[in-house]
Order: sequence, then C-alpha cells, then structure tokens
Amino acid sequence: MKIRRRRVLAALGTAVAVAAGMATAPGAAAANPVTWQAADGTLMFLNGARNVLQTNQPGTGTYTDFVADGRQPSWSPDGSRVAYVKDNRVETRRYTGSTLVKIQEQGSMTSVGDPTFLYSGSTVVYSGGGRLRYAPGPLLMTSETSLSTAVQTELKRTLKPGATVYLVGGTDILSSTVASKVSSLGFTPKRLSGTSRYSTSVAVAKAVTGAPEYVFLATGTDYHSAMAASAAAGALGYGGKGTVVLNDGNSLSSSVKSYLNSLDPDQTMVIPVGASAKYALTHTYLSNWPDTWSYYPISGSGHDGTSAALARFWWTSPSVVGLAWSDSWRGGVSASTGMLDYGPILWTDETTLTDADATYLREQAAGVNIVVAFGGTGSVSASELTAAGSAISAGSSLVKYTPYYDGIVPQQTAQKSALSAGARSGAGPVLPRGTGGAPVPDLDSVRTTNK
Repeated sequence: MKIRRRRVLAALGTAVAVAAGMATAPGAAAANPVTWQAADGTLMFLNGARNVLQTNQPGTGTYTDFVADGRQPSWSPDGSRVAYVKDNRVETRRYTGSTLVKIQEQGSMTSVGDPTFLYSGSTVVYSGGGRLRYAPGPLLMTSETSLSTAVQTELKRTLKPGATVYLVGGTDILSSTVASKVSSLGFTPKRLSGTSRYSTSVAVAKAVTGAPEYVFLATGTDYHSAMAASAAAGALGYGGKGTVVLNDGNSLSSSVKSYLNSLDPDQTMVIPVGASAKYALTHTYLSNWPDTWSYYPISGSGHDGTSAALARFWWTSPSVVGLAWSDSWRGGVSASTGMLDYGPILWTDETTLTDADATYLREQAAGVNIVVAFGGTGSVSASELTAAGSAISAGSSLVKYTPYYDGIVPQQTAQKSALSAGARSGAGPVLPRGTGGAPVPDLDSVRTTNK
C-alpha cells in the first residue's frame, strides 16, 4: 500500500488579506480563530499553551476554561450555538448567555469538514519601513497621514464598535489624523510609542507582558531579524510571554538597556538574533544582572541563513513555513503577521530559492505540509515555489499550487483544492493552525555563558 501526502503551496497577496483572519486578545499571540461571536459578543479560542478552549468577553481580562483538548471553535451566525472538534468528532453546544449546553455529537471531522473560522479582537495599525511589528492582534498597514479605505473596511469588518485599535509609533509615524479617523469609525485608538523606534519597541513589549519568558533582541537598523523574531515570539500562542526589542547597531539605547536591566536573565531567556544584537548585548553593562549569565545567540550567513537558524532553534517540526522576499519589508510585515502560530518565516531571493532555505525545507520535509509565499510572483517567483515543493515532497505530482489574490480563492481553484487537498468544497486548503507550529526551542544547543 502506498501512502502519499499532498503538499500545498499558497501565495497570499496583501497585508490586509492576511490580516483579515488574524487577531488576539491583549497580551497574547494568535491561536485558533473564531468565525462569529456569541449573541452577547463572547469569543471562544484555543489557549495553545494549555490546549484548552476558553471563552472571553471582549474588553475584559477574564478568560474562562470551556473544554480541554478541543480545537477549531466556530460560532453559528446568530451566536446561539458553538461547534468545535474534540477526539476527532464535532460537538455542538447551545449558548444560553452564561452556559454552554451540549447538544449532540455530529459524526467525524472527515465527514462534516472543519468548522469555518475568523479571528476577531484588537487590531494593530502599522506604518513605517523597517520598524518592529509585535503587538496583540492583526497588523494592518496604512500611510502616515491617512487611514486607507482598505484598512477602514477591514476594521469595520472584524471589530465590534468601541474595540481598541493600537497605533504603533508616534505622530511622526501615524499622525493624529489617523487616530481621529479611527475614533470616527467608532473604535478606541490607543497609541504605543516612544521617542524612537527603540523606546517604541519597549512600549510594545511592556504592553504584551510584564513578565516575559523570552525576549528577542534584533537590530532596529534593518528589518529582517526583527520580523523573523516577531513570528517566533507570536508562535507562543495565547498567553505566551515572548517579546521583541531592538538594538541600535552595536549598542543598546537607554530605553532598551533599562528594559533588559529590569529582567532576571535566570528567569527570562534573552535571544539576540544576528551578530549586532549579540555584540550589543554582550558589550553593555547591566548593573542588575549577575556577573555570570546565559544567553541564546542566533545567527547565520545572510538574512536567509539567520532566518533558517532561528527556525531550527525555535521550531522542532513545523507543518507550515512562510517565504518572503528579502528586499520587501511589506512582504515581511505580512509574513510576520500571517505566520503567527503557524511556523517560521524564511527570507529568500525573488527568483531563486536560496541554498539556506532549500536545505532547511529538506531537513523539515517530514513535517512541513504547506509553504506560503507572501507577495506576488514578482516577490517570490513560480520557480521558487516549484523548488520549495520539490524540497518538501517526493515528486511534483504531490504538489498543489493555490494562488490567493486579495485573499480571494477563484471558485475553480477552490474546487480543485477541495478535491486534491481534502478541504471543503468551495474552499481552499485549510492551514493547520496550532498543529505542529508550537515552538519547542532548543536552548541547550545555543546556550552561551557571558562572564
């Protein structure tokens, strides 16, 4: 008997299209999505760190355990019922306002298909090339002086009136006009900023968690390491305590130095990504740190080599890997958001899959089922996707390419995907969020002692 697994290559077009399905609770990274809300606005999601479905009323910090070992929750359109998968079966419960009452089991997952899902929650609006992106929720890009029509549409589509919209950066990055427009749409703007990109990264890190378990340090003079680190920190899932702050070349700004000095290196794993981050960390005196402390440096040859090294360190066996052109910060922003809780992003060339990326994909071929290219063929060429497919599969007959332009799957393509990839009729291949994307950092392999 021959068992063959079909691999899927997906190309996603724009940041707004990616952000359409990405949102989280404050202080958390993305986990399983939600299709609709309950009648009273209650959300349900998978706490990946504990493998428990939880409920949350937006605007509160209260999270209530619902069921262990469940996944893929989906509310009915009228908010009166919720379906989820448990023990490979779909269960349904009726929602009475405070209680979820089990109705019945409805057959196996394979017979009814995966529940449809969409994230809903807080949103981040981002502007400016080369700046760090990490905060709770989907990431949308707009100009410095105005809120684009596409972003306005996305905010209204995904958020409840009064929801918080985080503006990352000062008024020189996102003007007061942007904040006023957010308010006029019925949302609450909240600015996370400092006097520089470095102090802004600290402001965002503190908003994510006051007690980080992992802190990634990446240069603020180049976007590549910071965006790869962003995807890694976000992979910790709901309740995860990972942040990213920026070094200024070979030194640390006073704000970042103060932030790191407030941490205990025996309790918080500090992970410098790239040579300059390592140098800045090890050549800065931190008065509150002990004389001997450990850190976990990650680096490689070039941006692609460093991203592959970070992927090896952080993920044991990811099922999804993202590709982004190293010369496109916009593609990187989309990738760092779109890959939250899925797997790593690899920087690559626009025409040829780099040796570092090809090697990593071949190493991970047993687990990787999907490669997602962020951007059109001008960013990641068709030949690169073919090479990526060859790296993760036994032959071209096992590779299925599905283009997603503006987040829309052509009907004909969708039907073919349903037949070839096992997805529902009328839908493209479903990315397996939370399955194989959870980080298991190999700390011992890179642990370094500074004396």
